[in-house]
Amino acid sequence: MPSKMALINYNKCHPEKQHSGICAAALACSHGLLKQEAPFEIPMTDPFLCQGCADCVRACPMGVLSREFLKKLDLAENELAIVDMEAGVEHFGRGVETSIDSVLIVVEPPLESVNVGQKIHELASGIGIKNVWAVLNNIPSEEIAARLKTELEERHIEVIGCIYSDDDIFSASMEGKIPANGAAVLETKEVMDNILSRAGVPTPG
Repeated sequence: MPSKMALINYNKCHPEKQHSGICAAALACSHGLLKQEAPFEIPMTDPFLCQGCADCVRACPMGVLSREFLKKLDLAENELAIVDMEAGVEHFGRGVETSIDSVLIVVEPPLESVNVGQKIHELASGIGIKNVWAVLNNIPSEEIAARLKTELEERHIEVIGCIYSDDDIFSASMEGKIPANGAAVLETKEVMDNILSRAGVPTPG
């Protein structure tokens, strides 16, 4: 049995709120273990057969699986889990934030992104999450990076890295590949090192 598995909180699962009553998480289960017998019905799964891939967790729009998955996640010493949430603040209303200890806000050039970042910072701080950082992404110039950093610091949000626009990243995504070279790859590694350092986790050699 995998060390992590998806469990459903049946008090929070509401397929009737989804399009046509179809459970997105059940559709996403590549192993066919999370099943919905008919539209609007609660999906069922066997946690002992769960492969721990978390496809359903990422797909569940209600955050039900995310909450239970994170609560049951058992990390070893010097092990860190980074969870990619959907853009915006919606997950703060689904209880997912109750199982995390840090928040990394991805901020891109539009001012709206800075404003959303400020809202996330306020929500996270309001529930006692002390580690709230920002990383600048897809930045076209050093001038824009400096302006965004100033805006965020005025809102008391620490910027721990900057990833500039990189054609190699775009090309790799078009080919369905993971980029291995280029400036953005090095910048991403620097961001990861900063996260590990702040979390007290040794960086890989």
